Amino acid sequence: MDSPSSPSSPRHILGVPSRDDPVLAPSGSGGISAGGGTSSASAGIGSGTSGGGIPVPPNLVRPPPPPEDDDDPPSRAPSSGSGDGHLGSGHSSGQDNNDPPPKLIRQSSDTAVYRTAAGDVGIKVLVAADPTEEHVLRLVHEHRISRSLPPHCRRREIIDVKGFKGDPAVYFRWARGDTLDEWMRKQERGNSRKRSSDISIDSRRRSGDLAFSPSGDEGEGAGPNARPVDANSDGRGRASAAVGGRADGDGEADGEVDADLIARVKVAIAIAETLRDFHEGGFLYNNLSPSDVVIDVHEGNYTATFVDLSEAVIFYDRGAEFRRSAAETDLRRFGLMLKRLFRGGNWDDDDDEVATLSPWDRFSAASAAASVTSDGRSLGSQHRLRSPSPHSRSDRKEDPSTRKRGKGPNASGEGLPMYLGTLANALLLPEGGDAGGNPCGSVGGRAGSSDRSPPATYASASDVLSDLRAALKNPRAFLRPPVLDDALVRGRLKLPEGAFYGRHTEVGMLCHALGSATTFGGGGSGRGGREGARGAGGPAMMACVSGGAGTGKTSLVNQIQKPLREAGGYMICGKFESRSKTTTAVVFEALDAFYANLIAMSSGEEGAAADVAAAWAARRDVRRRVLADVGSAGCRALARSIPSLGTFLGDLGGGRGGSDDRADAEAESDGLGSKALGPAAAEQRWKYLLCKLVAATSSEGRPLVIFWDDLHWADETSLDIIWMMITDPDIRHCLFVVVYRDNESAPAQRLKELLHGMQEQGVSLISIKIGPIDKECVNSLVSEALCLPPSLSQPLSSIVHNKTGGIALFVTRFLKSLNEEGLLWFNLSSRRWEYDSHGIEQKEISEDVVVHMSERMTRLPHGMQSGLKLSACLGSIFDVGTLEKGISENEFDIDEFLRFAVEGGYLRVLSPGKFMWAHDQIQQAAYQLIPEEKRESFHLLLGSRMFLRSTLTRLDSDLFAIVGNMNVGARLIRSRDQRLEVARLNLTAGEMAMASSSFNGAASYLMRGVALLPDDSWREDYDLTMRLYDAATEALFITGDFEALSSMIQIPLMQARCFEDKLNSYHILIRYLVASGQMRQGIAKCISVVAQLGEIIPDPAGLDSNIYTAEVQLVKRSLTDLSEEDLLTLPLMTDKRTLVCMQFMNHILTAAYSCEPLLAPILVFRMVRLSVSQGVSDISAFAFGLYGAWLVSAINSDFEGGYRMGRLAIALMNRLGATEFIPRVYTSVYAFINIWKEPFQTGLAKHLEGYDAGVLTGDMEFSINCLYNYSACALNNCGEELAMLESHVRLYIRRAIQCKQRWNTKFLLLIHDQILQLIGSSESSFSIFSHHSEENMYQEALQNREVTICRFVLYKRKFLAFFYGDMDTAAALFEMSTEFPIGANARMSHICISILIDGLIAFFFARKHREDEGRWQNIGEAVIDLTRQWATSSEWNFINKVYLLEAEYFFWKNDQVKAVDKYDQSIKAAHNHRFVHEEGLAYERAAQFHLHHQRNNEAVVCLTMAKKCYEDWGAHGLVNRIEQSISKLV
Repeated sequence: MDSPSSPSSPRHILGVPSRDDPVLAPSGSGGISAGGGTSSASAGIGSGTSGGGIPVPPNLVRPPPPPEDDDDPPSRAPSSGSGDGHLGSGHSSGQDNNDPPPKLIRQSSDTAVYRTAAGDVGIKVLVAADPTEEHVLRLVHEHRISRSLPPHCRRREIIDVKGFKGDPAVYFRWARGDTLDEWMRKQERGNSRKRSSDISIDSRRRSGDLAFSPSGDEGEGAGPNARPVDANSDGRGRASAAVGGRADGDGEADGEVDADLIARVKVAIAIAETLRDFHEGGFLYNNLSPSDVVIDVHEGNYTATFVDLSEAVIFYDRGAEFRRSAAETDLRRFGLMLKRLFRGGNWDDDDDEVATLSPWDRFSAASAAASVTSDGRSLGSQHRLRSPSPHSRSDRKEDPSTRKRGKGPNASGEGLPMYLGTLANALLLPEGGDAGGNPCGSVGGRAGSSDRSPPATYASASDVLSDLRAALKNPRAFLRPPVLDDALVRGRLKLPEGAFYGRHTEVGMLCHALGSATTFGGGGSGRGGREGARGAGGPAMMACVSGGAGTGKTSLVNQIQKPLREAGGYMICGKFESRSKTTTAVVFEALDAFYANLIAMSSGEEGAAADVAAAWAARRDVRRRVLADVGSAGCRALARSIPSLGTFLGDLGGGRGGSDDRADAEAESDGLGSKALGPAAAEQRWKYLLCKLVAATSSEGRPLVIFWDDLHWADETSLDIIWMMITDPDIRHCLFVVVYRDNESAPAQRLKELLHGMQEQGVSLISIKIGPIDKECVNSLVSEALCLPPSLSQPLSSIVHNKTGGIALFVTRFLKSLNEEGLLWFNLSSRRWEYDSHGIEQKEISEDVVVHMSERMTRLPHGMQSGLKLSACLGSIFDVGTLEKGISENEFDIDEFLRFAVEGGYLRVLSPGKFMWAHDQIQQAAYQLIPEEKRESFHLLLGSRMFLRSTLTRLDSDLFAIVGNMNVGARLIRSRDQRLEVARLNLTAGEMAMASSSFNGAASYLMRGVALLPDDSWREDYDLTMRLYDAATEALFITGDFEALSSMIQIPLMQARCFEDKLNSYHILIRYLVASGQMRQGIAKCISVVAQLGEIIPDPAGLDSNIYTAEVQLVKRSLTDLSEEDLLTLPLMTDKRTLVCMQFMNHILTAAYSCEPLLAPILVFRMVRLSVSQGVSDISAFAFGLYGAWLVSAINSDFEGGYRMGRLAIALMNRLGATEFIPRVYTSVYAFINIWKEPFQTGLAKHLEGYDAGVLTGDMEFSINCLYNYSACALNNCGEELAMLESHVRLYIRRAIQCKQRWNTKFLLLIHDQILQLIGSSESSFSIFSHHSEENMYQEALQNREVTICRFVLYKRKFLAFFYGDMDTAAALFEMSTEFPIGANARMSHICISILIDGLIAFFFARKHREDEGRWQNIGEAVIDLTRQWATSSEWNFINKVYLLEAEYFFWKNDQVKAVDKYDQSIKAAHNHRFVHEEGLAYERAAQFHLHHQRNNEAVVCLTMAKKCYEDWGAHGLVNRIEQSISKLV
């Protein structure tokens, strides 16, 4: 052995003298500096050799130190009073006497570690009495590794290698924090204190650094700057789930996950990050242990620094096999470290396990070259790096305080999450596996099987890091304590409910749509006047999610529930299905569940909102708006079908007075229907009320999402409801979401047409098409389901994805089937899921998920199969009571079946005793268990059982399910009595559906009932047959199935035994003919029927003036000597034939007004006469109103008589409570009569009242007509501001289209287009709302002799031509309009200004002094006479028009004085009566007068005033024209 002072001793390798040398090295002696000194990593150490040692340069050989006390033990550390000086000084090896000496931190038999007073530098000194060359080379190697590592690797940063008090030493920057050992001890002490006391850790945590407690471990971390145990924990058992050691909010708050475990996972992530950096930099750490890892935490950021680099190996330039083996060494050590970190306890307790690893021996040949000299040469086997035993480190000292402490709280492994246990075990296995274990079980078969596949292990630290981050991102799934519940004990796989994977783009699109609907509102006010100030919002928002079956469409939509809740909003969900549910059931059940949920939230029930006070405030807010907008009457009507709405709103007892009380009385007597207007009006009414309810529920602060699932199964009525809601302009701050399958050919085409139509109506549509999920998402699903790290679940998930194609539902059911077949099981001994990868690979499955599930279900016990088949026939939602009625005796145990179905993922519990299929594809698979040839008999048997076991009180609730099942097997019913019985049940079901306004469902039941009737039913079962045909034809008419109706309606007309029995069929037939455009045929049939009732109506083809005059005389004679009071007190009409006559004539009034103008007043006369002679009915009020309109028509101009009849009509309507006739009576009175007596402005509010009343009773025809009356009067007569009016009319058009009122839509389009042209817009109303142009409409009306439309088109064109100064075109249009005289029909308000324009055109052309001057003079003078007559009745409305016409007359006569005076009077009257448009017109005509007489200055003044009036009106197109005229004059 070399002498300590020998030149070849290990000390001299670094140029460090021995203790026995006489003197210490002088100040300024050389060394290996971190800056630029000679490096052992780049050059040989020494210039010569001695005794086989390594050559040492002469400048590194130091003089001997002074003699020491012989009594000092050889292992004693050097005195702290002397040393080699400050690190990095380079100019002095001596320490400044003013600086405190370095502090001894720890010491072992071989090394001592000091820390300078400044705290940022450490010194590792070799103090072994007889150090070997290997000891010294470790220091040199550590310096080399530190300098070679990439800068971002967190490692001990070696600053210099030189002597310290005569001993070899490395100088390094002190790593802040605690060693992993120290950190874990602090954690365990903290846990112990928390278990013994509830005193918070915060109360013991100092504001500064924690005090240092010396430790025997090598790693720095102890000292004055050590940090708290876990800066990211609040000391109360809570922690944030920070990913990668950072609280970045990527994961949800872990809630029930232990904060201590969260902190440990964060530490593991920090260690994995550093290990990954080492490996990616090409370095093997080689001896990972808790004492070599320093953990630091600051503001939630965890970092891990590797401190001892003496055994690290460079392998980036080695072969792949070497790199693999090298990485495996670190990973296995890391796995051992994680087991202790996660479980707690003592590192030393795992010594035996460490010894079994023998990682160095396993690849000693591959790593021999890694043990190198400072110049890169191999040291050979005698200098091979040591085995990574914890006690092989020369600088480690055993800590007695931790050697025999026993296991920590989780040392036994109990309570360790399966995810973490599997991850750690996978690290302990060599790559490719061994027979000792498998983190995922024996993947070639069950435990003990000899057929094993290689287990999943880790090949890189990056994969480990990714899996640890995944655990922290989803702690509730991966870090929850393992619970061995009954399902796990039995090995049953429980898939996570509501889990969602991937599809970030699609979720983003939905959230964007939600944000747009919430921010911009959509829709707008559906009324003018009182609500006009609300203005219009943005377009309605609708998201359409399409895709194949089982792709996760519904799960995608559910992802917006969280942001919706955060916005304070709600979601209404409705799901359509293919069988066993009426249309309105879907809508009403969705709303019923929604309001029930609001009730639960405000009552603080389990699962409801935590903040009950806020929920109550929301409930009060919604209740207030619903009552205000829907009204108590409407709410009571809706509450019959939505029970929870009544509970939500509370007491709906008293009405609010006035018309609302009358509407309430109507609702009480007839539900959602209307007595006089029939079921069609009832349908319109409840649709309107539903829209009002939704509009009132949503608001800016409480947005609403309405979600309709499986829309491909919705019928026409359902689609119509959705159409109405989405296009309803009153519904704002609402996002509509529909989900449908795009692989259903027929429904897909129908939905495509619907969506296209919605887009044309201005709905903002977002289409989202989804397909299968990718492999990464399948892996996430498998990982979470089996609690496996994603890297380890990859082999299984790849197989699953390949087998299922990524169909989400298929994936989950396939995993279930693997579990059921024993290819995927839970190992109780290892407490983790295991699988047979080979068996799964070989498994053959169908590509159709339904077929696959059906095949799996056939392997279930017979009782379970029976339960699934039975439940599949009961619809998507059913209750236990219904199921009990369908089973045969002892067929299966219901409780056991339901428990099995819920645990197996077939069913979900909605509420106690109520269940829902988990997916419609699962229901379909269960249904396919029934052989196709036996399905009819199965349904028939099920329906029969339910019928026989239902009590009378329960029959109504089960009737639809009973009849639905019986109808499937109706073909098998042979008994005549049984067929009649089922037909009666269908009749009852159809009438119930009609009563709830589910007309499509009603039509289906009733048509089935008709089909069940025997051939001789008209003879043997006449009453049942008649009732079925009457109800079926009514349902077909309401649903618009005119093709089926046209053939079916003839049967009862031929088979009925008497005329009275045919009346209902005649009602339907005439309404069908009128509605289908066959108006003249409908009129002819009505006249024929009324004649059989005893009332002879003249044939329209033979009508002449004599007949007309005779009818006039008869009606006037009937009213002679009857005062208004007499008429108001007439008795009620009781004769049934007369009542029927009134109803038939009411059916064709609109048709006669449109195509038979002479017939319309005759019908009115007959209705008035019948009311006077036979008594009054509800229709009488309308008849008197129309008679008053006839009195004020052009051929009579009896304004006083008409006004009296108008008052009578309203009084009689109020007396009879005929609220369903409000829109009709208001139309006749306020649109036709009162304009000749009262200011135009007073009628505007009444038109809107008529609209409100009409939609409440379902009379959509006349309610929309009231909107047209409002629009026409506001534009033509009142001069309302055009911009606001345009927005209102735009909404009215949408409402008309929504309600399918094509006739009124045409007139609204013309008004809207007129407004657009006045304001100078480049838009056309026809291009916005219609496929046709105005000219197409005119030509079609001309062809069909629809004179009303032809007359209005010509008026609109004449109005615009005149106001824009195109007098020649205006005159031509005047000539064309003479072909369509009004005759005896009532004159509407726009006729007034039309005639005014006619007079102004006449005087303009009379001034031309052409050959036709006399004709134009006569026309103009006739108009003056007519307007003077009007002014005597209503000076407010007409006097300004008289003055203007007289001014034009004097202009023609060249009487300038009188002309100027009349212009001034017209301007003043128009201004005082607020007719701003006519004031502007008078100014403009006066300007033309002054220009004619060459008074340009006066003309400019008048044009300037005209411009101001047009600006106030909003007619910017006219303003531009006036400005051009002024510019020419100026």
